[in-house]
Amino acid sequence: MRNNYVDRKGQISLVDSKTGVKERRPPNFKFEILAMGNPAKFAKKTDGASVQYSVDSVGFCQDVELNKQALLNLKSVASCRLLELSQELAVSEKKCRDDVAVLQSNIERLRAERSSVQGNQHKCEQELAALSAKLASLQTLLLEKKKERDAEEQCLNGVQREVNAKQNILDEIIAQNENGVAVAGRGVSLYEKHLGLNIRKLSTSNTTVFSFTQVQRADPLRVFEVAVTLNGDQYELASDPPLADLPTLQRRLNHTNNLAGFLIHARKAFKKLD
Repeated sequence: MRNNYVDRKGQISLVDSKTGVKERRPPNFKFEILAMGNPAKFAKKTDGASVQYSVDSVGFCQDVELNKQALLNLKSVASCRLLELSQELAVSEKKCRDDVAVLQSNIERLRAERSSVQGNQHKCEQELAALSAKLASLQTLLLEKKKERDAEEQCLNGVQREVNAKQNILDEIIAQNENGVAVAGRGVSLYEKHLGLNIRKLSTSNTTVFSFTQVQRADPLRVFEVAVTLNGDQYELASDPPLADLPTLQRRLNHTNNLAGFLIHARKAFKKLD
């Protein structure tokens, strides 16, 4: 005898009560109720062939109830699992939204930083361009200053050569003057000893005063003075009392640079005043 069996997947199988072997229902399987009762009689049609079965309707109903309860339990478990999945999905969605918000915040921050970096880069490029232009201007100015310095050095070298040449000439003039002063000193010593000549140097100027006595026989102590001032390389004369020949004596002294001869001529000129 074969009994109907509904498994947990909802598949209907026919079970042989003696052997316990399940027989799957084919796709074209059809039942026809032949007689109600316990057991009920059914007819199985497959490809036009009819097979009669006797089924325990009470057991079948019990199996149906068991299967129904199993389906309810499965539905309850599925509902619980669906609720858990919904809760997990809600948590995941919230976490995703939070992550998206953090990500958007980071993106905005990075955009702001990028804008700031780009602004700083643009500012740095402008400053670099300005510094480069200033450097080029300074290099040009330095080159011009170098040219000016070279020209000034050449001019300075020329001036230095000229100064050295003039210094040599001045040294020669000083040496000649020193020789002349030495000669004049010997003559002055003679004049001081025999002709009453006195010489003094004025501290306030480059002037030497020559004083003569024993010029006039009537008044040998009378003092006659002539002042000689060296102005550059020229002599300037002044006398007390004034001499009419003083300009001539000055020209002769500047021409000959003979101080001793000048003093002789000056004394003769003072003597003529007698």
